[in-house]
Amino acid sequence: MYAVLLDNNKITKKAKGLPRDFVKKFMKFDDYKYALGARGGVSFIRSMAIRTNHHKLETDVIIKRGLSNFDDKRYCENGVDTFALGYCHDDRSILDIIFAN
Repeated sequence: MYAVLLDNNKITKKAKGLPRDFVKKFMKFDDYKYALGARGGVSFIRSMAIRTNHHKLETDVIIKRGLSNFDDKRYCENGVDTFALGYCHDDRSILDIIFAN
């Protein structure tokens, strides 16, 4: 996820896994700033999708986690260095590193 505010006040917004039209219409630049802040939390979005199930059209309501400042696929070892979950830079397992702190 990222948002870029250009010099001509044009905003480029990207959010992986979220519908493009939802990001374009409803998400604001301030939403990105709030999500990355210290008190930023998880926001959930609600969107609709038309899908087929056994050759019948259905309308589904999809609820997804939107913007979040929590990265559940990385591990921060000392407050500065981050590693991908499952990465091991020595002979210890990642669980030994996590529980040693």
